[in-house]
Amino acid sequence: MRKNQVTIFVKRFDGKYPDNRQVTEIYADSNDLFEALSAAFVKTVETFTPRSGTV
Repeated sequence: MRKNQVTIFVKRFDGKYPDNRQVTEIYADSNDLFEALSAAFVKTVETFTPRSGTV
């Protein structure tokens, strides 16, 4: 188990989602805190870029 675990929850509300909301969970871990934070942020941005097809 890594020393640092970061989870980012993104909640989006719109009629096009089931139950009018979408919850996305992004997780990253690392022994270095700033590496874990950075990795989680990068994964979040990549998840919601137009080319990923989720926006």
